[in-house]
Amino acid sequence: MNRNLNCDTKILPLNTTPIITSYTHHAFLLAITTDHNSNQDKNSLSFTGLHKENGYENWFFSNFIQMHTQTENSDTDLPIDFFTGYTRMSYRNLCNPFLIINSIDKDLLFNLSNPISFFINYINEGFYIDIILDEYYIPNRAAYNKKNYEHQNLVYGYDKEQGIFYLYGFTDKRFFNTSTISFQQLCHALYHSYVMTGNYYDELIFMVKYQSPAKYFNLNINVIYSFLEDYLYSRNSYLRLDFCQMKEDRKYGMDVYNRITNMIKKNPKDIRPLHLLWEHKNCMVKRINFLYQQHFFSEDQYEYLLNISKSLEALALQSRNRLMKYNIDLKDNIIDLISNNMKIIKHTDKELVYNMLKYLK
Repeated sequence: MNRNLNCDTKILPLNTTPIITSYTHHAFLLAITTDHNSNQDKNSLSFTGLHKENGYENWFFSNFIQMHTQTENSDTDLPIDFFTGYTRMSYRNLCNPFLIINSIDKDLLFNLSNPISFFINYINEGFYIDIILDEYYIPNRAAYNKKNYEHQNLVYGYDKEQGIFYLYGFTDKRFFNTSTISFQQLCHALYHSYVMTGNYYDELIFMVKYQSPAKYFNLNINVIYSFLEDYLYSRNSYLRLDFCQMKEDRKYGMDVYNRITNMIKKNPKDIRPLHLLWEHKNCMVKRINFLYQQHFFSEDQYEYLLNISKSLEALALQSRNRLMKYNIDLKDNIIDLISNNMKIIKHTDKELVYNMLKYLK
């Protein structure tokens, strides 16, 4: 690695409004890849802002189809998530061909006399740094100066004259945004984040760099078809990775709806399941637009699928917003309304995916 530190300021490109923000592991990596691939073509029918020259749209719409969720007895902090393939040490999106992802143990960083130089060196080489920090020491975070709270943050730039790093993460305003942190604050947040959680992932630092694939990423409609089938019939998509990774303690596809209802009743303060469900429907609307552009649907088929998918997106968004309202009003009938919405969404979703498969066959 080039150790030249002559650069006083460097800020890596970042799309601060990626299409998926339900979890940091999606928001961060999509914030990196979509900025590098954005064409900002707002006249595009499927408008995603994704560049077409290297096949990024083909990759994106072949993914984020399947969902999975924890079982009743699981203690994971990810109640529902997209299936994104192979994971390593709990790090997701490793199947993204547009990223180089390296990692080191935090112990190695603590042994350095100047950890600030470590961050600057990697940023100079084009690497974003995905790291668990104690947000007690980070301004613009809900835990700032209130409580110790370890959470993911993305370091994407620095200014040596001001003595600051540029951060991207979940702010005290309850959405993803950029902010700054002093060199000293970052050191405090880093050293106090070193806690033995039992999850090796928390003890690692990930360095992520954008790379354009050597070859154009071609669209393989069979991949989309297979994931749609897995989703419709609640199949374990990890079986496709059985040669290297096996996951059994999850529910897949349509089976997630019953779990979502139970989660809401058990912990209505956690809006993440419904937010991710809305993002799943939003992605499906864009996927149908994309596939129509690629001539996989007739005009009539497209209009039929688009109308259904938009109604699902609207109902999922309404459900999420109702849950947010419940946390203010605490009216029990809101939970009943959301539970009823889940039944409608599940039934309509089955109809949508069944017909997508019929038209794509």
